Order: sequence, then C-alpha cells, then structure tokens
Amino acid sequence: MRVFNDGRKTIIQMPRSMEQTEAPTLLVVRRDGGLFRDAETVMVNYRVQGDRFIVDTVFDKAILIAGVGSGQDRVTITRGK
Repeated sequence: MRVFNDGRKTIIQMPRSMEQTEAPTLLVVRRDGGLFRDAETVMVNYRVQGDRFIVDTVFDKAILIAGVGSGQDRVTITRGK
C-alpha cells in the first residue's frame, strides 16, 4: 500500500489484488484515545479509481477496516511529519 496527498486530497494506492475484494471502511481519527476515553473517529467517503482510493481530505491518522468480527483486518495509516 502507498499513501500520499496533494495538499487537498489523500490517495491510497492499494495492491492490485484488492481490486477483486470488498472495499474497506475508512475511518479518520479526529482525536486519539487515551486511558479514560475512546478515540474519536469519523467515517469518510472515498472514490475508487482502479487501484486507488481518492479521499477528499488530508488527514493525520486513519484506519482501514475490512471484514467483520474476529475476521476483521485493520490497517492504521499515519501521516509523517
């Protein structure tokens, strides 16, 4: 996976093998969780263009979630500073 932005949009380039699978949910983390609070996340929409997911915002941290229950896979994306 490769993630980059142009200052306005974030592009998540997925492996070609992902083109035949169900699209994951994308949650943007607005505030990290702590000892006494959960992380605040917001589901965001994206467009699929071939092997790329186009998100109409730039984020610092997001989570891609595929599957449900114990079979769920999660990938955390963090923007480098």
